Amino acid sequence: MFAGALIMLVEGFGIARLERKYRGRDEGVLDPIEFLSRASLEDIARYSIHAGNAFLGFCVLTIGSIFYAL
Repeated sequence: MFAGALIMLVEGFGIARLERKYRGRDEGVLDPIEFLSRASLEDIARYSIHAGNAFLGFCVLTIGSIFYAL
């Protein structure tokens, strides 16, 4: 469970760092469509890898919680 939570946390910081690169100072949350229109293909690939790893961390956390409950 701890590993899943740690993976989600680290990947969330990676996503936030990529979004901060393309967000202006006066903007709030970056719209995904706007991110895709501004970002390079390499950054889009990094974003998808971070998002996929965060989802895997969520799966590890969920499975660990189920086994802990049993």
